[in-house]
Amino acid sequence: MPNLIYIYAPLSLMILWTMGFATRTLWVWRTTGENPNKLKRDDTIMGFCGRIYGITGIFHSAYVFFRVFYRDLDSQLGMISYLTNDTIIWLGLVIAICGTLFAITSQIYMAKSWRIGIPDDAEGEKPGELVSGGPFKVSRNPFFTGLVGYYLGLFLMLPNALTLTVIITIWVVLNVQIRLEEEFLERTIGTPYSAFKATVRRWI
Repeated sequence: MPNLIYIYAPLSLMILWTMGFATRTLWVWRTTGENPNKLKRDDTIMGFCGRIYGITGIFHSAYVFFRVFYRDLDSQLGMISYLTNDTIIWLGLVIAICGTLFAITSQIYMAKSWRIGIPDDAEGEKPGELVSGGPFKVSRNPFFTGLVGYYLGLFLMLPNALTLTVIITIWVVLNVQIRLEEEFLERTIGTPYSAFKATVRRWI
């Protein structure tokens, strides 16, 4: 893989991911007057998930940014040598791009229903309308599927101890969050969500 792509592709994808997430979140907030980010920093399991996302996001972003300027950073993080070949790196780039675009597309399809986390029943918050078109025809959680694709692609491009830890952590935390969200949606939406759940896979 050309050196410029190897160095700058992860940074470019991180910027694209961040802009896509932030743009759609702000759009929903301004359009509905409700903050779609329901990941509170409290002592609940969802609060724990939110903190883990924050910690992994900081380490991931710092690594992707600083490796542009410190070329020895990759080797210092314990590269997995048998995964460092052009074929796997290109595969990782393709997976990361597809994951990013899949996640952004899912946000667009959700429109005003975009939420991350579980609304607070005690405050009268409700989930958005059920969306079943576009990427939701193949995945109940296309945004999270895209997120996993992005981190998996990054690991294949930059296989080291940090990126391996990040993808494992994200996978475990997402599986916890998704199950909590499914319980909430079945309780609040009821039969329509149960029917959707019965016909569409959790991931892909």
